[in-house]
Amino acid sequence: MLPIAIKPIIESLLDFVLENTSSSEQVSLLDEHYRSLPDIIAFSNHKFYGNSLRVMSSTPANKGRQSVFIKKVGGVQDENGTNSLEAEAILIHIKEVIVQEEELPNEHCSSIGVLSPFRNQTDYLSEYFKTHLTFEDIKRHKIRLGTPYHFQGEERDIMLLSMALDNNSHPAGFKYLNKEDVFNVAITRA
Repeated sequence: MLPIAIKPIIESLLDFVLENTSSSEQVSLLDEHYRSLPDIIAFSNHKFYGNSLRVMSSTPANKGRQSVFIKKVGGVQDENGTNSLEAEAILIHIKEVIVQEEELPNEHCSSIGVLSPFRNQTDYLSEYFKTHLTFEDIKRHKIRLGTPYHFQGEERDIMLLSMALDNNSHPAGFKYLNKEDVFNVAITRA
């Protein structure tokens, strides 16, 4: 066995641990999922985890609670890779939440995340929000936006996805969306 210092860099930490574990009793699978509501995690559990996750958010309080909404707004992806109609629809939804929760104390307000797989769209949304939302609203609702990688390990009460693509978008955009890690993180932050 080669000393660890000269092993290929591409070896993963998991490979190293498995090689240096003498018994399966030393290994624990982290299979309990607490973050997402059952409707949200069901697809990922099936598609990416072979139904091995134990969904701990399946409680009587969450039974029958609708948690997935899809709203097609149309629009087109412009030459900069942004979809302004999607940005407008997201802003409208955020403002509706802000109005609905204006009487709530800050600690009870929904946290809001806006995720786009594409950096150009997140940059556009950032500038758009700066001109249409107050700093107080952003802070009060912990509004955060970014790509799936920015949301790794994060969660929000409300997650809005902006795919920014249309039927005429470059095939590379759709290929990127089909990357399992990108798609899985994108759909499981709520």
